[in-house]
Amino acid sequence: MSNSTSKPRRALQLSVALIAITGILAGLTVYASAQTSQSRYYSGVVTGPDFCVNDSLGGPRTYPFDSPPQDGIADTCSLPRSRRATVARQGAMELLALDFPARFGQLFAYECTDVAESYGNPEKESEDECAQPRAADAAGQAIPPVPTSRVSPNVATTWQSGFFSGPVVTSSTFCLNRSLGGPVTYPLDTNGDNVADICSLPTTRRAAIARQNALERLARERDALFDPLFSSECARLIDTSFGETAAEAEDECADLESETGQPLPGDDDGRTAGGTTSSINRDGGNQQSNRPSRSVSSPSATNPGTYSKRAAQDLLLAPSNRQIIVSWDPVAPDDNGGMYDADEVTDYVVQYSTTRSMSSARQLVLNVNRPNGAVSQSQPDGCGTASADHSEYQCTISQLRTNTTYYVRVLANRGNPRSTGSGNSRNRDYWTPTLSITTGIAGPPRWIDGDSDTDGTQPLVSAAYGEMTAYWAHPAEGNSAILNYRIQWGTSRSFANNCDTSSNCEQERVTSSSTSYTISGLTNNRTYYARIQGVTANGPGTWSLTESLRVASDLKNPGKPTNVRLTTVSSGTGLQVTWAAPPINDNDPAATGYRVQWRNADDNENWSASRRQSPAIAANTLTYTIPGLDALHRYQVRVLAINDRVAGPWSDTEEIILGVAGAPFGIVIVPGRNGIALSWSNPVSSPAATSIVLQWDTNRSFARNCNADASCMERTLAAGDTEETITGLTAGTVYYVRMQSRNGNGPGDWSEIHSSEPGTLIAPTIDSAAENTSNIRSVDLTWTLTQDLGKQEVTEFAIRWRQSGTTSWRTDSSVTLTEANCPPTDTNGDPTPGYPYCSGGYRYTLPNLATGVEHEIQIQAENRYGPGPWSTSETVTPGASFIPSAANIAAGTDTSSRATIQVTWSAPGSSLSVTSYFVQWRSCGTSGYRCGSWGSSQTVADDADLVSLFPATSLRDGIHYQARVRANGASSSGGNSAYVESDRYPVTINNNNTPNDRADDTVDVGTPITS
Repeated sequence: MSNSTSKPRRALQLSVALIAITGILAGLTVYASAQTSQSRYYSGVVTGPDFCVNDSLGGPRTYPFDSPPQDGIADTCSLPRSRRATVARQGAMELLALDFPARFGQLFAYECTDVAESYGNPEKESEDECAQPRAADAAGQAIPPVPTSRVSPNVATTWQSGFFSGPVVTSSTFCLNRSLGGPVTYPLDTNGDNVADICSLPTTRRAAIARQNALERLARERDALFDPLFSSECARLIDTSFGETAAEAEDECADLESETGQPLPGDDDGRTAGGTTSSINRDGGNQQSNRPSRSVSSPSATNPGTYSKRAAQDLLLAPSNRQIIVSWDPVAPDDNGGMYDADEVTDYVVQYSTTRSMSSARQLVLNVNRPNGAVSQSQPDGCGTASADHSEYQCTISQLRTNTTYYVRVLANRGNPRSTGSGNSRNRDYWTPTLSITTGIAGPPRWIDGDSDTDGTQPLVSAAYGEMTAYWAHPAEGNSAILNYRIQWGTSRSFANNCDTSSNCEQERVTSSSTSYTISGLTNNRTYYARIQGVTANGPGTWSLTESLRVASDLKNPGKPTNVRLTTVSSGTGLQVTWAAPPINDNDPAATGYRVQWRNADDNENWSASRRQSPAIAANTLTYTIPGLDALHRYQVRVLAINDRVAGPWSDTEEIILGVAGAPFGIVIVPGRNGIALSWSNPVSSPAATSIVLQWDTNRSFARNCNADASCMERTLAAGDTEETITGLTAGTVYYVRMQSRNGNGPGDWSEIHSSEPGTLIAPTIDSAAENTSNIRSVDLTWTLTQDLGKQEVTEFAIRWRQSGTTSWRTDSSVTLTEANCPPTDTNGDPTPGYPYCSGGYRYTLPNLATGVEHEIQIQAENRYGPGPWSTSETVTPGASFIPSAANIAAGTDTSSRATIQVTWSAPGSSLSVTSYFVQWRSCGTSGYRCGSWGSSQTVADDADLVSLFPATSLRDGIHYQARVRANGASSSGGNSAYVESDRYPVTINNNNTPNDRADDTVDVGTPITS
C-alpha cells in the first residue's frame, strides 16, 4: 500500500484489525518470558513438552510456564510478550496481509504443506484452505496460492443478530480479543437455541495454524513496512491495559514510546511501496524477540571465484518456486596436448545442499553420452539435457523447498569414485566453485561489459562528467516473471537497508525489459558502488554482485552556474529560480542548456536525477518556474549546466520557505569613519514582503532576542528600501550585519552575514591583470584606491590569488607602499602627484604562477585600523600567448614513404623565444571518450616544420588518437608553456591485403570529436 491510501480505507483496516486479533486459550493471561522445555516436568493442564506449541486456535506460539508459587512443574501456557503487545503485533500482521494479498496467499499455501495433516476436524479439513495446496504438493505439482477471497476472514459473520448468554458468551463482543491475540473468532450457537454459547474459528484449526505461520513469515519478509504498522497498532493500544500492568510497563509498545519521547505514529505511518526489503532464513525457534523485528536484506549473488581448467565452466543457477535449473559449459577442449583431460569426462555430477559445507548433500548425474536422463544402475539420479553441439549442459533440481537457500556445485567426473577426491592428477575430482541461490525469488542479474574498449568486463561506464551507466543481463532464469528492476548506488559498499530514507545511497526502479540505466548528478572523481535486484510477485530477489567505478571524465564541462536566486510565486505554491551562466574560459565551453533539481527538505527527500527535475532548459533562458508545490514548506534547489554531451558541476544549493519572503541579497557595505553604509536588492516574493529587519552586532552569533541583548541592535525598514546608513559605531571594531524580509506568513530566512570595520579602507579597484611580456609565469597588476575621507591613510596592500575553480587562496607578503609603487607621469621621473594615493594607479608584478592556468587575483588595502575588504576578483592566464595553437591531426608519410598520422600546429604569438617543441600522443579507444596515458613523446626543433609523425606500424585500426604540444622556453623567461591539445581523431588502417607487411599500410583520418 502506498502513501496515497485514503483515511477511510485505513480506518476500515484498523476496524478489521480490531476484529482480527483473537483465538481461544481461555484463562491464559499471565505474562512471562518463554522458558526452555528441557528442564521442566509436565502434569496437570500441561501434559508434555509439546503441549503449548500451537495448542490454541492457531494463534501466537505459547510456552510452558511454571506459575507462582513455582514448584518446578509447568502448569500453564504463556506468551513470550505481554498480551497488549501480542494484540498489536497481530493487528499489524493482519493489516500487512491486506496490503499484499497475492504474496500472503502464496505463503499461506506453503505453510499448509508443513502443518500436520489433521487437527481433529477430518470432516471439514477436506474442504478447508489447506486442502488444495496439500494435494498439489503430494502430487509433486506447483503449489497453488490460497485464493484472495479466502485469505481474510469473513468479518460479516461477526455481527450476527441474536442473543448472547450462557456460561461463556455474555455479549456480542465477547469473542473479540478474548484469546492471546490470535485469529478472529466468532460467537457460535452449538445447540441451536438461538443463544451463542462458545467462540469458534471461521475455518479449521489446521488452516488457522497455517494462516498464522504465514502472517509471521510475511512480517519478516516485509519488515520495513511491518515495523511502522506495529508502531501504529501500539499507538492505538498505548492507553489500553489487558490486566498485566507490570509487563506492559516494559513491553515493546512501552519501549517504542520511551525511545522517541513522543506519541507513536497513528494512521499516517509513512509506508511506501518502494521501501520493502526481502528477508529470508530467519530463526524459526520458539523464543521470539521482545522488540519489533528489524530488517534483514535480500541475499546477494555468490562470487564464483576461480574455475579450474579441468572443471566445468561458467556455472549458472536459475531458481523458481520449487526448483533450480543448473547450467554450465563443459571442460575446456583439449587444444593444449590433452592437458585438461576433457575427453576423459564421463559424466557431470550436480551436488546440492542447504548447508555451505555440503554436508548431507544430494546429487544428480548427467552422463556425457546420455544427457537426456538415461542412467546406469550405479547412477540412478539422471537429469538434464545438452545442447546439440554439447557446448552447454543443463540439469533441473526439482521438488525443493520454496524460499530456501541452496548451495550447488558441479563435478567433472572422469570415472573415479566421486566421494574420495583422491588419486593422481588425472583422477582427482575437479569441482566448480560452490554457488548459492534462493528458491521462490528472482536470481541475481548478471553484469555485462558496457565498454568494448576495455579488456575484461566493465559493467559501469562513465562517459560524461558526473554520469555513470550500468549494464546488465537478465537473471539466468530470464525476466518473464520480473515486474521491475531496482538499482541502488552510493559512495559506500555497505548499502543502507532502505535507500529511500538514507543519505548513504539512492535507488530507482526501471522496467523489467531494461538492461542499462544512466545515473547522473554524481560527483566527479569519486568512487560509486552499484547493485541490481529483480522484483517479482514474490517480492525482492537476489542482489547482483556489487560493482564499483570511480566517476571521472576528462571531457571539458560548461562550468558551474552562479548566483542562484529563489522567489515564491503563484500565491505561495510556486517557485521561480534564476541564475547566472557559468563564466566562459578556455577550459569551459559555453553551456547549451540547463537542468534544475529541487526537493522538499521538510519531507527529507533525497536528490535523484529522475524525480523533481526540470526538462532541458535552453541556454539563453536563465530562469525556470516550478509549479504545484506545498505552501510553507522548505525547498532546496540546485542548477546544472550542460553542453552537447557533458554536464558540469551542480551549483551551490539554495533554499526557501514557500510563501515566506526571501532574504535581501547583493548586500554591499562601505565602511565610514564611525559608521557603515549599506545597499542591497530585494527579491520579488508572493505574498510580497511588508517590511525588512536589519540587525547589526559585534558578535557573529546574533542573540535570539536582539532587542534584549546589549550588543545587538535592530532596525525595521520599509519593504521597498534598498539603502541604509548606520552611524555612531566605534572605529576599529568589527560589526556583523544580516537582513530579513517579512510578510503575512511570518519572517523569512536571514541573509548571509556580512561584516565591516569602520575606520578601515574601502576595497581597491583592479584596473588590469596581464601576463608579463618577459616571463610567462608572472602577471603585471595595476590598481587604484580612492581616498576615503575621514579615514587613516593607506599604509600597505596585500595580494592574494588562486587557480580558478579552487577554494584555497595564496597570499603574497604585504606590499609596503613606497613612492616606487606610484609610476612617474612626467619626463623627470618624479613620483605621481597625490602620494600616497597615486592618481595614476599602483603597479606590481606577481611572480611564480602556474603557466597556462586561469587565476583569480584580489587586492586589499590596509591602514592603521587594519585590512579593509578584498577587491572584486580579476582573472588572467599567465603565459597564454606562449602556448602553441591550432593542433590538427591528418594522414601523412615519413621519409621512408610509410603511412603515418601527423600533428601540425602554429607557433605561439608571444615575443619570447621558443627553443623547441615537445609533442606527445595517446589513444582514446573506439568511442573517443576513454583515453589512455600520454606517451610516444618527440622533441621538434623550433626552426623545423611544425609537424610530428606517428607511424602506421604503431597504430591500431578503428582507434581514436589525440596529440598535445607545448613550447619549450628559457628558464629565465619562465620555462615551458602549457599544452595545447588536439581533438580526438578516428584512424582507419588498411593493410592492403598484406596483414604481415605493415610497411605498405595506408591510413585514413576521419572527422574528429571536439574536446
